[in-house]
Amino acid sequence: MVNFDELPRDVVEEISKKLTFLQDYIYLRATCRDLYSFIPPTPKHLPLQVPWIFYPRQQNSRFFNFSTHKFHNLSFPSTSCHQRECGSSQGWIVIPDEKSPEIVLINPLKGLEQEKVKLPALTTFPNVRGFNPSRIGHEFEVESNERGKSKFFGLKTMRDRFIKKIIISSTPLKDVGFVAVALLSKSVAYYRSG
Repeated sequence: MVNFDELPRDVVEEISKKLTFLQDYIYLRATCRDLYSFIPPTPKHLPLQVPWIFYPRQQNSRFFNFSTHKFHNLSFPSTSCHQRECGSSQGWIVIPDEKSPEIVLINPLKGLEQEKVKLPALTTFPNVRGFNPSRIGHEFEVESNERGKSKFFGLKTMRDRFIKKIIISSTPLKDVGFVAVALLSKSVAYYRSG
């Protein structure tokens, strides 16, 4: 059996350049810690990859790979059946927190705590006038269509109905000025990092 720790670095880099599927590239990086540290996480040489379809579930989330016609299970320890994924882009998944107004981007192939990027909280979104965590079920004060009037919504409603989808322009860890665009129930919001 081959010990990958003993292979010369240039040989491993050449092997990685010969791979044509992202999945194979990820498996190569996962074979040992040393390979993981010097092979770039995002290869530049791969041909355009067919996206995977994400199926959220209570404990393990599943991804379907159209190239191989296989499902892949990934465990997200801090997610639950009550969380809602409200977008995916550039390999990242957008998850509004179920117990706070926070919104995070996670890279499911890296793990939740290793690569997590915070987006602006729901409290900063347009039309949100206030947030009071002690008003359980009515934490958010949101401007209504009627001039000067407000409506009150709970965290679950804001998370599940107010945000329709969030898309990002590029990988957050590579582009300091990435843009996140949120499609809301009655408007659009955007955020530029950096």
